[in-house]
Amino acid sequence: MTSVSLRRARPADADAAAALLRASIAGLCTEDHGGDPDAIARWCANKTAANVAAWIAAAPDLFWVADDGSGLAGVAAAAPEGKVQLLYVAPQARFRGISTALLRRVEAGLAALGLPEARLETTRTARTFYAARGWVATGADTMRKDLPAVRRLAPYEADLWRTIRLNALASEPAAFAERHDDWADRPLSDFAARLTGSAVFLAEFAGAAVGCAELTPDDDGTPGRAWVESVFVSRLSRGRGVADALLAAIEAEARRQGVTELCLDVSARNAAARGAYARAGYAEMAERPSGSQSACEITMHRALG
Repeated sequence: MTSVSLRRARPADADAAAALLRASIAGLCTEDHGGDPDAIARWCANKTAANVAAWIAAAPDLFWVADDGSGLAGVAAAAPEGKVQLLYVAPQARFRGISTALLRRVEAGLAALGLPEARLETTRTARTFYAARGWVATGADTMRKDLPAVRRLAPYEADLWRTIRLNALASEPAAFAERHDDWADRPLSDFAARLTGSAVFLAEFAGAAVGCAELTPDDDGTPGRAWVESVFVSRLSRGRGVADALLAAIEAEARRQGVTELCLDVSARNAAARGAYARAGYAEMAERPSGSQSACEITMHRALG
């Protein structure tokens, strides 16, 4: 999927998105409609540009498109109450990982809203696809998936922040510029102060802390720039969308603060983390800005439009 970028849908995408939906239904969902023209027409009846424009306007942060440079290659959308409503790929863009990438984005967006689960109504065509990505059937055509609960920590929760931060530094020492011993002897008030000066997000499954991420101001005061730090997901919780959800929460908070560029440092040897950041739209910087950690070889950034 090297030539495809994911982005939030714009009002101008409505015509192309509606056309993609109709083409995908007609060309890829034959297991459901059997090629019956009347069935296809009924399914596509509400897939108009006007309706798509209204759906984008209703939940712009949860309506995503995949763009391959020549046009739209996929569309996905969810409702703020937790239901995935659309996930379609253009017939010529199958088997490129686009559906998986789009699904991850809408799942992360729902988790960043603090929702404990996502729901959807599936076609027969897509049931196996969803099952392979952690979705569980709840009926003949309905499915659900547990989401990591993501929330911002308050200063009075400094003990939670201390526990997961020390766990991260102890279990993944090569992933961070700071060391466990740098933090282990600090008083709890230092952790509370950190929670006051930056936005720290915690991810939980069934009440257990499984990951964290931090949004910090730029040390040099560069206008519009902030840093993503302290990103960690426990080993047993990887592959469940935790990193995606944390990064979505960081991005939402950054936008709320008026941040226009997010930067982060990552080790060149940490392929998993680099992949997660690339999925979230981060790209490697040719020239590293001041404020980057010298212990990490790569700085990545993402512009927030």
